[in-house]
Amino acid sequence: TTLYAVKATLIEPGTQAGPVTNLVAGIMAGTLEATLVVAPVETVKTRLVDADKGLLRGVYSFVQAEGLAGIYRGLFATVCKSAANQALRFVIFGEYRRLASRAGYTGPAHEMPSWLALGGGMVAGALGSLITMPFDVLKTKMQGLRANRHAQSTRSTRRARAARAEHAQHAQRAPSDGGLSLPPPSQADIRARCTA
Repeated sequence: TTLYAVKATLIEPGTQAGPVTNLVAGIMAGTLEATLVVAPVETVKTRLVDADKGLLRGVYSFVQAEGLAGIYRGLFATVCKSAANQALRFVIFGEYRRLASRAGYTGPAHEMPSWLALGGGMVAGALGSLITMPFDVLKTKMQGLRANRHAQSTRSTRRARAARAEHAQHAQRAPSDGGLSLPPPSQADIRARCTA
């Protein structure tokens, strides 16, 4: 498994991994997992749900609109969520194994009875998912179809505010004794500045 492969590169054979080793192994495994598998698959899944299209048509339409880089939208949040989740799972499961050995289990960790491993996996998975839920929500919002629209809307709002502020500055500079002043910007003027 990924756990044992990554831990094998971090510790000497025959030694037991401590919490820090498990944490580092989890971060490494989670980062690889998120970059190679989770981010593209989750982005496609989230986009297909938002677009209400079939698999092939949906993937084709958003890759055509955003390019292959669009598949990695929300990568940072996905890496944070996956790395933290795996790190927590590795640490929690490692500590669970230590508690099991203190309670009387004497066999090697990879030969733990199924019921004992199931209990540890359930605890580690539940706690890991619970703690990393905020990253999961952020990741899903960043990957959705509306994420790009929200970013464009935010830029347009900033430009509209800048146009109004510019008008207000010109209006303050205009002489108050009947001199020339600028008319307020029309909606068309504001829209033109927002799309520029």
